[in-house]
Amino acid sequence: MAKELEEAFQSMHIKLEQVEVDCCQHVQRLLIVRRDLLYKMQNPPLEIMNDHGDLYSETGSSFFTHSTGTGTSSKRSSKNKRKHERKKLRLKEGSPFEDLAIIHELYVLYNSINGILGNTSNL
Repeated sequence: MAKELEEAFQSMHIKLEQVEVDCCQHVQRLLIVRRDLLYKMQNPPLEIMNDHGDLYSETGSSFFTHSTGTGTSSKRSSKNKRKHERKKLRLKEGSPFEDLAIIHELYVLYNSINGILGNTSNL
């Protein structure tokens, strides 16, 4: 019985160490991504600051306009929506939604801690 407990403890210890390493890596990357986003917000490129042509045009730019659909959705648009949601959660470095993906991954890791520690009641 003591050997089984020791093996279970070692297994949980290894899993928790891996979660700790992963969390530290993601938190460090999130700090970098957030710092870069803050810098970009505080220091926009000169082209954006000096280009006011779209503000006064009839058509506008995609940043300032939106379209309203007919309300009907097709299989294709649903597929594209799901694809877009999956893209948001990719941890690809430099992606536009990298900060959201990191936060989601941290959420998953923290939930896995609950799962690992929840197994202690079975011992």
